[in-house]
Amino acid sequence: MNQIVSAFKRVEKGQLSFQLQLEQEDEFGSLAAGFNQMLARIKRLTYNDPLTGLPNLNFLESNLSESLKKNKNDKQQIYLFTLITDNLTLVNSNYGYQKGNELLKEIYQRLSKNLSEEVTIARKNEEFELYYQPQLESETNKVIGVEALIRWQHPKEGRISPGEFIPLAEETGMILKIGDWVINEALRQLKVWQNKGYINLIVSVNIAPQQFQQEDFISKIESLLQRHQLEAEYLELEITERTVIKDIEYTVDVLNKLKKLGVRISIDDFGTGYSSLEYLNRFALDKLKIDKSFVHNRSNLNIVKTIIMMGRNLGLEVVAEGVETETELEFLIKNNCNYYQGHYFARAEKAAAAEKYFSK
Repeated sequence: MNQIVSAFKRVEKGQLSFQLQLEQEDEFGSLAAGFNQMLARIKRLTYNDPLTGLPNLNFLESNLSESLKKNKNDKQQIYLFTLITDNLTLVNSNYGYQKGNELLKEIYQRLSKNLSEEVTIARKNEEFELYYQPQLESETNKVIGVEALIRWQHPKEGRISPGEFIPLAEETGMILKIGDWVINEALRQLKVWQNKGYINLIVSVNIAPQQFQQEDFISKIESLLQRHQLEAEYLELEITERTVIKDIEYTVDVLNKLKKLGVRISIDDFGTGYSSLEYLNRFALDKLKIDKSFVHNRSNLNIVKTIIMMGRNLGLEVVAEGVETETELEFLIKNNCNYYQGHYFARAEKAAAAEKYFSK
């Protein structure tokens, strides 16, 4: 019994690399066997990347910390370097993400085989957080929803722009794991807000092309909605023009299934891509989002008017991004733009700060 109590204390301190040695054939032996199985699962979940099964940053930090302690009074140096797999996107696009993951595993196996046992090989930490920017009805300034925006606050480098890490995440395949986390976290927060009485709030989430092309994308969305006990109508997925034109027939099929599920769909940054207008009628869409570059540039205001008019003719609602001045808002109201978001009313904030705008 003392050994078992001691083992639980070691786990509490984060010591996961040991086994409880009790081999007698009685209740204590069974308890020890169960404890070891539980410990192995905890260690696997704590120290392995769920995408590939490879050791993760927690594993690296644990081993690095242990190595630094051992070498405290030693002159031996410890080296830390990063290896990046170039052009992994080509593999993912041509052969699927499962093959991309298999490739990463193979790289790990080859490194392990050719490096000494003293070398620790590990894989990307969880330092992301979600911010929320309110979306408002133009004429009433009433908050109708929020867009969930990912942020990376690095412990040493500070705030890193999504423009820097999202392309890298897409290149390495990590965008799938990040994307799953974003949807799950956004829905979790939405449920919190609904429980507080904000029952008609919509949360909008950006979807990467790689997510959209996953075979189990629809079932993932459905499963997450069920997990958080949310109606599909309160989730809006934002997809870009480069996503929808990659495979038109596939896009039509997926969007129809999402529409049948009840999920809302909007085309993000509309006007900056190269989609053909003839496809808009075929897609099961709810909204067009006008890119902020059009809203800010006065020479592009005719384009904004055209997009609003086109959206209304197609039976779609229109959202203007990046609204920063009263003049911009007045122009949108005059031209019957349905919704807007931007610094004029609210910046993207953490959940608690964003919540203040709901009743403002």
